[in-house]
Amino acid sequence: MQLLCSTGVFTRSSDPLNHEAILRYAPQFSVDGFEVIFYPRWYQEQERIADTLQSSGLRFPALHMEKSIGEFFGSSDAGEREQGVLRFERNCAFAQQIGVHLAVLQWHGFGRVCDLLRISVIPEVREQ
Repeated sequence: MQLLCSTGVFTRSSDPLNHEAILRYAPQFSVDGFEVIFYPRWYQEQERIADTLQSSGLRFPALHMEKSIGEFFGSSDAGEREQGVLRFERNCAFAQQIGVHLAVLQWHGFGRVCDLLRISVIPEVREQ
């Protein structure tokens, strides 16, 4: 078993330099690694942030994917669903760059997602 600490302990989405807080505070924790939270502001500097975290010597076995992805996946709007796919792909690329082995996808807007699952996925599963 691994003991991981969420970087949410010392980062916030409102801080555009929050990845620097990871470098500042993470070494003070006696854990096996960190679950990095991917924030919306990171899309603009994704490569630089990934390079900085990867070269820090810290372990990042888990990524909490950016929270809007699940909401976009559950949207009835095709454009929003496509945006979700694009963000999912970028989060996966980021995860690969920093050595992540496990990604957590949070389903915001869960009511809409459940409705879509009932309509499209669950009937197919029952048929099998």
